[in-house]
Amino acid sequence: MNSRLDWILALRNLKRNPRRTISTGLAIVIAYVGLTLLTGHIFNIEYAAKIPLIYGNGTGHVSIYKKGGLDNYELQPALYHMTGTELEAIAKSLEPIASQIETTGTYLSTQALLSVGSRSIPVFIRGVQPEVDDFSRNHPRVQKHAPEFVALQSGQSFSKSSKETIDAISVSQGVSEILGYKSEISALAAADKQVVLAGRTFDGDLNAINGTVALKHSTGTPILEDSSVIAPIEIVRELLQTQGASHQVLFLKNDDDIGRVVDHMRTEFKNRGVDLEAYPFTDDRIGLFYNGTMSFLYAMGSFFALLIFGASGLIIVNSMTISILERAKEMGTLRAIGFPPDRVKSLFVKEACWLALGASLLGLLVSEILAVIISSAGWTVESAGTTYSVLIKILTKPWMHAGLTLTMIVIAAVCSGWLVKRKVKERIALLLLE
Repeated sequence: MNSRLDWILALRNLKRNPRRTISTGLAIVIAYVGLTLLTGHIFNIEYAAKIPLIYGNGTGHVSIYKKGGLDNYELQPALYHMTGTELEAIAKSLEPIASQIETTGTYLSTQALLSVGSRSIPVFIRGVQPEVDDFSRNHPRVQKHAPEFVALQSGQSFSKSSKETIDAISVSQGVSEILGYKSEISALAAADKQVVLAGRTFDGDLNAINGTVALKHSTGTPILEDSSVIAPIEIVRELLQTQGASHQVLFLKNDDDIGRVVDHMRTEFKNRGVDLEAYPFTDDRIGLFYNGTMSFLYAMGSFFALLIFGASGLIIVNSMTISILERAKEMGTLRAIGFPPDRVKSLFVKEACWLALGASLLGLLVSEILAVIISSAGWTVESAGTTYSVLIKILTKPWMHAGLTLTMIVIAAVCSGWLVKRKVKERIALLLLE
């Protein structure tokens, strides 16, 4: 009963000096809104970097290579490519966790020489299953979180193109410019679309196959934009004279399952005695640009959060210090009528908690309104590791608001409790005379 009355009394005490209450509350509101907008922008950049990496470039949430293949496949593809037997072992290992897998993709990558007319350029070919490529590029998460990346893609689906043209390939925007394609692929003459892909087979022999440029795509990554070619995996297998794959990827239903899936696959590979290894997309050898971008943003965000929380604490300390000095006689009176020191202290702590809670709720409302306005403004920002500008959006989460509100209340409670602790224990006579 006393606790409930104390909360009511603490709430009423906020009206004693409305000017100070409003000024302190507004400072907390500004701090709350600033942290919300900063955190929401960091979440947006994270999605803008992560989603194209996972889906747009076929990295998947988890990549599976032959042991050592992630580092050495490009140097010794014949030694580090996965055989049909190893692909079957992967399929069997996935059976216990099939409910966590959205789909899988098998890839075969190689370097080759692309020739059209008198022009020849070195390219990096990624052999894909056309239906998996369509799945990854048209995934709802890509449409939602990386619309700028989607806008860079052109032409019909890859699976449809490969059905219409058996040797259809897709070239990146950079390769298209190098080849002199100034118009859309569909507007080119048939002779201009015919190319030759030449390279070495896994046995070391020279081989060449014909291809027809049917689509243009974007990798969104500077390092690949001037050299990427996508082709059906069967065409690349014909070029390399193999039925294997360079790697396989897993697209998961839930990002939170990545660690568990990687651990499961590593255990399965060990138990089955196959020389395969599973890697999350956050491995530096796969997601280097993503990791670098997010490490910088997290460090910057943490620094500003520390400053803002520190400033909020100082504002609360300043306000409570003045309040404590002005209300020393009130403390003495409460002590004189039988209130123990801890209960008097709790009144001031509860008062600070009410102030932090009210300001946080107002900050929540203001930040959500600003988030809608900013997300609808159409502003863009350059993002490291991408070739396109990212639309500025503020992505807020319920748990983010809950955590921020709780943090503000804890700061207010700790600061006010620390300030009043010594004062409330002074002798009653001194408090009454002060």
